[in-house]
Amino acid sequence: FGLFVEGACNVLRGNFIGTTPGGMCAAPNIWDGIWVSGDSNLIGGVNAGDGNLIAACGRSGIHVDSGSGCEVRGNCIAGNIGDGIHISGAGFEAGHVVAGNRIGLFAPSCGAAGNGGHGVSLHDASGITLGGEDAACANRIGGNMGHGIVVSGSLSRAHAIMGNVIGVDAD
Repeated sequence: FGLFVEGACNVLRGNFIGTTPGGMCAAPNIWDGIWVSGDSNLIGGVNAGDGNLIAACGRSGIHVDSGSGCEVRGNCIAGNIGDGIHISGAGFEAGHVVAGNRIGLFAPSCGAAGNGGHGVSLHDASGITLGGEDAACANRIGGNMGHGIVVSGSLSRAHAIMGNVIGVDAD
């Protein structure tokens, strides 16, 4: 794992995971770039420099494995072997928010670098907000080998998926 976090109220900002410092070359991890379990964790943010660059990881870029109230905002997640973002749970109302991320896309001048799985996978998780009504909340998802967004599992319910831009190039 690039970062393995169990616990609540952690802030993960401005990291280069699966890359060299500055993000210019791959330095792969074998597992997920970020694996987090717990309540109210923040991965990235809305201000310049808050987002994490997560690339070249052996599984998902970000895996949220339970808890509630986590936010995944403003990250660039591309070139991972598995899903860009994978959220799994036990079907309870998690209340996670995934907004303003570039998934399968690098910066506009660098083009697509899709993840090997889906852009975003929600499995047996409920109550996830993916995107939002404000344009800044839109996730830009493209270039992934699987679907842009997948909701699966008999316990998945009550998601709000809105305002995302799916199947796009990096610009």
